[in-house]
Amino acid sequence: MHTGLSRVTEEIHKYGAFAFIELTHQGLYGTNFPVFAPSDVPLRGDLLKPHVLNSEEIEAIGMKFANAALIAKKSGFDGVEIEAAHGLLVEQFLSPLTNTRTDDFGGSLDNRTRFAKLLIDRIKELCGRDFTVSARLGVMESITGGITPEGEGALIAKKFEEYGYTYVHADVGLGDKEKRLEPMSYAQGWRSGLAKALKDKGLKIPVAAVGVIREPDFAEQLLVNGVSDIVALGRTLIADPDWPIKAMYGKVESIRKCIGCSECIMSRHVLGTAIRCSVNPNVGKSESYANLIPSLNKKKVIVVGAGPAGLEASRVLTLRGHNVVLLEKEDKTKDILDLTSKRKCHFLVSY
Repeated sequence: MHTGLSRVTEEIHKYGAFAFIELTHQGLYGTNFPVFAPSDVPLRGDLLKPHVLNSEEIEAIGMKFANAALIAKKSGFDGVEIEAAHGLLVEQFLSPLTNTRTDDFGGSLDNRTRFAKLLIDRIKELCGRDFTVSARLGVMESITGGITPEGEGALIAKKFEEYGYTYVHADVGLGDKEKRLEPMSYAQGWRSGLAKALKDKGLKIPVAAVGVIREPDFAEQLLVNGVSDIVALGRTLIADPDWPIKAMYGKVESIRKCIGCSECIMSRHVLGTAIRCSVNPNVGKSESYANLIPSLNKKKVIVVGAGPAGLEASRVLTLRGHNVVLLEKEDKTKDILDLTSKRKCHFLVSY
């Protein structure tokens, strides 16, 4: 059991939700050297020569996944998800672009999916047959000769179904990184077609659509129209963790939408700092915001300028019980109703 993870699952279960955690191995894209890969394919340039895994090392990695799953189970997680997308190790075994092996783990589709089967088999052995295992599956590679959703992507998904994976996320794989960290210019839910392609090919296990899903009505239509069985939200929930609650109670207009800047990705994966968000200043500071207490000395506070900083200052001041007047030069008058405090912060126009 991991104490920190147990605190996370306890908090999640408090609200009646299930908790899953993603297990991943970067393989060729690892940051510690040597890097491991199924084959000697120079995706990171000719100067970096990966260590090609032998069968004993493959089995050892499978056991590490299983032990990680066992830690997750003992920490209260209801299941784990295997990262088999985004060009990382599991997908490197699946893809003909990165797997040129000639042993039992390369060549045919059965062989290239053998590592994925090894993972779920070892996890079930340690965690029990009823322990839920899902996969985030790269079914579209944006490199010539790679996996496509209508071709091997659907066949691989059916193999995952056969091996006992409970459901799959239909996602992107090797290729252009922008396609998994899309900026605002990408159409909402553009990846959802990947889920539909798998369903159209007869996949029986549930399929999740993921990527740039910002609006509840759009998400609902994915389900109603049979595009996917599940809607997965990522950066959307970093921008506004209350997105599902606001959708449930018809407060859609108050949802703070993700702008696709990937500041969250930059902070965690590049800088190694606490997570942060361009539109949600609470992120990474939730405990300090949760400890806001009403001021004993209530004041009338004038905030000049209704830009992001002015709006956030007004919101926090209002949470603490102050009477806030927000000045904005635009010729508009409106009330800002803070959904947490239920207090109004008033605009005074034309300063």
